[in-house]
Amino acid sequence: MVGGYRSRSSRFDRPFAPFQRFKTMHSTVLFRNSCPTFVIVAFWSCTVGLAQDAQLKQSLKILPVHAEEEEYETPDDAAMKGCTIESSSASLKVPGWVVKDGGGRLLRLFLDTDGDNKLDQWSYFRNGIEVYRDLDTDKNEKKDQHRWMATAGTRWGIDKDEDGKIDSWKIISGEEVAVEIFNAVKTADKGRFAALLPTSEEVRSLRLGETMNGKVEAALKKAAAGFDAFAKSQKAITSKSEFVHFGSSRPSLAIAGSNGLEQDVIAYDHATAVFETGEDLEQLMLGTIVRVGDAWRAIELPVIIDEQNAISNGGIFVPLPGVGDSVVMGDNSGQNELFEKWQALDEKLTGAKPGAETEQLQEERADALMELVKGSGTEENRKNWARQLADTVSAAYAEGAFEGGLKKLEKLSGQLKAAGAESEVAYFGWCALSAKYTRDFRSSGSDKSEATANFMKALEKFVDDHPESEFSAEALMQLAIYTEVNSSGGDEKAVELYARLEKSFPDSPYAKRASGAKVRLTATGKQIPFRGSTFGGKPFDLDDRTLRGKIVVLYFWSTISPTSETDFEELQRLAAKYKNELVIVGANLDSEKGEAESFLKKNPNASWINLFEPGGMETSPLALQLGITAPPVVVLVDGEGKVVDTAMSVPELDRSVQRLMR
Repeated sequence: MVGGYRSRSSRFDRPFAPFQRFKTMHSTVLFRNSCPTFVIVAFWSCTVGLAQDAQLKQSLKILPVHAEEEEYETPDDAAMKGCTIESSSASLKVPGWVVKDGGGRLLRLFLDTDGDNKLDQWSYFRNGIEVYRDLDTDKNEKKDQHRWMATAGTRWGIDKDEDGKIDSWKIISGEEVAVEIFNAVKTADKGRFAALLPTSEEVRSLRLGETMNGKVEAALKKAAAGFDAFAKSQKAITSKSEFVHFGSSRPSLAIAGSNGLEQDVIAYDHATAVFETGEDLEQLMLGTIVRVGDAWRAIELPVIIDEQNAISNGGIFVPLPGVGDSVVMGDNSGQNELFEKWQALDEKLTGAKPGAETEQLQEERADALMELVKGSGTEENRKNWARQLADTVSAAYAEGAFEGGLKKLEKLSGQLKAAGAESEVAYFGWCALSAKYTRDFRSSGSDKSEATANFMKALEKFVDDHPESEFSAEALMQLAIYTEVNSSGGDEKAVELYARLEKSFPDSPYAKRASGAKVRLTATGKQIPFRGSTFGGKPFDLDDRTLRGKIVVLYFWSTISPTSETDFEELQRLAAKYKNELVIVGANLDSEKGEAESFLKKNPNASWINLFEPGGMETSPLALQLGITAPPVVVLVDGEGKVVDTAMSVPELDRSVQRLMR
């Protein structure tokens, strides 16, 4: 119990999403919570309704479909006395209800976002921050989408048939895939495992080439067919087993051209899930899991290993010598006592009082984790425990639960540096600066500029201190984007940063984006290469001679961009006004092709050339060629095929087109 609430730290700590404000106002709303096991119907009014405490109790009976109890806050009987429930119409300009605790922090938010007197959004909070949301997106009073956010992770699940089970994941991280596979094995739920496997379209989007495609298809077939028997026959994972942590330190990059790959592939090739049953720590080998757009997908059948059983999965893209022959797990009994010490401290923190008691327990827990780092028998285990330590301390500091967290990270980092563990030292530094930025950003009120500027300075120092660290590639990318967007006349400096990234980290997933950004920022007055495929698969080339003499607008867009609707209206007007002089080319950067197609169907007059290639903002060739980081982006090309502007908005196009036609 913490301050009268049932709450535990989540396994997945992420930067929080900004609170969303809405636009409509109503004073009454019909509450419905639809799921397969229960339906709660209540009608509440601002002027006539149940007593305050009855309303509160009724609202707290509306449970999330998938979130675990420890992921969000629920007040106990004592804390309930200070809670309030009120209409959201005045504060959020949208009908619904807001539940707050005695300190004014949000606990629940139930909204009717389209004003049809039916709830379509149910939000749950922890520490005043939204961590989970159920959605009814098709307005049939059944929940069909489920999102975790902020400290609860990144998952976005889709329940297409609305049966209360997630059928596919729109967004899910590698760590979260590990948890899902573990729980699927634990409950022998083959449907839960199947939701993690890539579809045929997703496999095609990876462009693996004939040889690797066959290898992956064979692994998927084995995984789908063999999971049920494996889950029901294995004895290691029981109802008492608990997931401990993701046993993989970093993903691998399989470069285009290797093993017939037609594009880069990012994967955890030897992923594991570490779990605990009683006093024993064991590992579930997950094999290869691969990134497809914004989600990670399982490829292989998981395997339980011990001293007698060899590793028989993994290594699809980056083979591990000896896998499948003689690599087996060693004895980990020496770590059990240290792990139990850490686990006990973790449990004590759950009920600790804020202040000196919590600070002391955080110190002791960090020291216990450091003992696990030092006692690790292998380099891989050392890295895993070190990163668990850095993640734990930095997350506690970011949440305000460990004021001495940054000093502790600095002290422990010094011990690792003395031991020559440079990669871990860099990771500690990366976690520290990220945690500090999160704290500063949250506490900086409406003006976030100072916190962001300080973060950029910290990134510059990190790159200087750790020039070869994998995280310096991400730091350089953030610095370049910030410089490009925020500095007046900053293109030259941004180009230098992109060039440094490309040169220092050629195998980084950021390298192609940096190369494309260089092309875009230096494109004015030049002809630039740009190719793609339409939604129907037809090729497009900006260098096509049939485009000469025409003014071309390259419009990079996404359905989640707030200006897409108005941009399309203006582009449709321009297309009609300059039908003989202007060619519009839309390049969609959504992860899901279906969403973009639905958007286009709602805009039938957008009959210009529309391009789509899989991968979304992260890996789509359409985004990488010109280093697009945040659509919408407009590139204006004249009749000679030379770029006129790469930093204009759609409303500015009409005047620019007129000037080019003179």
